[in-house]
Amino acid sequence: MAISNHIFKPHPSAYTNRNKILDTILNHPGQNAEEIAAAVGVTYGTVHKQTLILISLGLVHSEPDPSNSKMKRYFAGPPTPKTFNAKKERSRRKRFP
Repeated sequence: MAISNHIFKPHPSAYTNRNKILDTILNHPGQNAEEIAAAVGVTYGTVHKQTLILISLGLVHSEPDPSNSKMKRYFAGPPTPKTFNAKKERSRRKRFP
């Protein structure tokens, strides 16, 4: 097998894990990545990678965790105007203090 074929080929369980993660978010909205990882039985890194893909597909959105600013909570669906504008405002404050 050529190296280029191996680099771009997803892991065989990637789609299964992504579906399990999406199912967990649909059934239990508002969980953070650690809680999702424990529920699905995968690593934090797997949840992080797969939620980025789900976010890019518009199936999931994240919101900051009110109790821990370094964590995110995941919800089904695209971001709401309230959530989207809050992210823009935080980004603006970082650039223009």
